[in-house]
Amino acid sequence: HIGSWICYYLTTIIKKFAINMSSSTLPPSLKKINVFLKRAEELDRDKSNPESRVVAYNCRQYAVQMGIPLVSSSTNNAEDNAAAKASLGELLTALEKEKQAMSV
Repeated sequence: HIGSWICYYLTTIIKKFAINMSSSTLPPSLKKINVFLKRAEELDRDKSNPESRVVAYNCRQYAVQMGIPLVSSSTNNAEDNAAAKASLGELLTALEKEKQAMSV
């Protein structure tokens, strides 16, 4: 029962984080990854298919992979780069928690 509770708790955190990563809060340099984050949110709402959780995780992971080069580009200002790095860091933290929850 504790494993189920931990899974539920971490899934709730991930969902809250995903909602916070909407297009209005993403730094301008990360707007290109928003489509993957939105798809992950849609998949989070699909409770009928257990594989949706894994696909949502992969969407977020791909968003991070796409976001790293966007942050590294020299055309962004320092403030935007800092915000983008922070957003990617938060997303990576959430991904690690979700990965642990899925392996329970």
